[in-house]
Amino acid sequence: MSTQVSPCRLPRRALLASLAALGAGVACFGRGLGRGLGHGPASAWAQDSLPERQASLMTWPGYDRAELYRPYIERHGTAPILDLFEGIEEARSRLLTGWRGDLLHPCYETVETWRNQDYLQTIDTNRLSHWGGVFPRLQDLPGTRNGWETWFIPFDWGQTSIVYRTDVVRWTDGVESWSLLWDERYEGRIGLVDLAHDAWWSAAIYSGVAKASLDSAAWGEVRQALEAQAALTALVGSPSELERAFTDDRIVAALAWSDSAARLRRQGLPVAFADPVEGALSWCCGLVMHRAAGAVDKAYDLIDSLIAPETGERMIEAFGFGHANRLAFDRVGDDRLAALGLPTRPLTTLDRALFLEPQRPEISQRVERDWAAATGR
Repeated sequence: MSTQVSPCRLPRRALLASLAALGAGVACFGRGLGRGLGHGPASAWAQDSLPERQASLMTWPGYDRAELYRPYIERHGTAPILDLFEGIEEARSRLLTGWRGDLLHPCYETVETWRNQDYLQTIDTNRLSHWGGVFPRLQDLPGTRNGWETWFIPFDWGQTSIVYRTDVVRWTDGVESWSLLWDERYEGRIGLVDLAHDAWWSAAIYSGVAKASLDSAAWGEVRQALEAQAALTALVGSPSELERAFTDDRIVAALAWSDSAARLRRQGLPVAFADPVEGALSWCCGLVMHRAAGAVDKAYDLIDSLIAPETGERMIEAFGFGHANRLAFDRVGDDRLAALGLPTRPLTTLDRALFLEPQRPEISQRVERDWAAATGR
């Protein structure tokens, strides 16, 4: 099975705005920390000629939080150069127009395309002191390695699953399953995050076709599942809209992200984030090195800083996402992980996780069409 199901499909600025509204904001760097950054070929990285240029990173809004770069700052006495992008299409456009920084922070399904377009160089994991702590499952994501060559260093990861009210929902045979989103006992009390690919592939898993070839029969089965689900669904909306529906007692289960469960628990609602027996849809973003990187040694220092356990602990606390280094989970501890809606046994969770391969554009477009037709969106 293959598709592009990362939550990068929802701009992270929307997610981070909701976190900030809940008081999660901390000290951040500004765009182009320390030195001005250009966004086009005429001004791209003019600071290359300056002595002691720091490593540069193009990353998502919100990842300019100072605590994420503390090991790098402690080593070099100053912060890396940060540039922000709102989505993969913007990052791709800026690569096309001459961006020449050191590192970028895409999700794994982008790597193979960028590698084939000759934007990237391989990364020597022997130069990373924390590589051994990275979950093996994340070291071998589709399209990120080619034999002994590594093109992508995992950094953050998470899952799409079901947030549910523990005082209301009763699982069939006590087993958490995607089938809850088709359970007629909860008709009119089910919600869906407004992400076509996440919803479509969860329906594919429920239909039993997610690992089969997508022939006409498989497409038809998933379409039927989406239509059946639409008849039970009360709300299709953003994470914040779903969370309000939970607090207003309008829904008792929803296709959502783990951080929604964490925020609802902080409000005192009895909710949990399901670990479906069939596996949860999963995403992972990380670091790639531009083929024309100009501060390679410091870029390696920056990668190592970002995958360090202490950075992972801070990132887990700030975002409620998983970190690539397993030791970060040990530092946070089981009680806090549970409160954040994160797995206390991440190795088991990752073993069952569904990390899906990149998909051809025509498949992605058909997924979006079928989702829109089933939901009337």
